[in-house]
Amino acid sequence: MVSEIKAPWTPLQVECLNRFQRAGFWHPFTCGKCSRDLVATPDGWRCPSNGCDYEQDWAHAFMALPPRCICAAAEHEPPPDHHRACPRGNWEAA
Repeated sequence: MVSEIKAPWTPLQVECLNRFQRAGFWHPFTCGKCSRDLVATPDGWRCPSNGCDYEQDWAHAFMALPPRCICAAAEHEPPPDHHRACPRGNWEAA
C-alpha cells in the first residue's frame, strides 16, 4: 500500500506536490466536479475553477519528496538550484 500524507502541508511540500502534479509522469489529481487539475495549497488540494469548492486533503507521500529528475534511463538527484535539465531533458514538464 502506498502511504499517504494529509494536509496541512509545509511550503516545501506544496511546492513539491505542485511540481509533481505538473510533471506529467502520472495522471494528475483532478476536480471531482469539473475535472480540472487540482492545485496544492497548505490546506490541501483545491480546484482552480472560479466558484468551485472541491477540496482534497491527501496526497501520495512520494509526491511530496524533493523533486527528482526522472528520465527513461535513470533517476537523478536534482541540482542544487533545481532549475537545470536532466540529461534527457525531462526535469519538469511544466
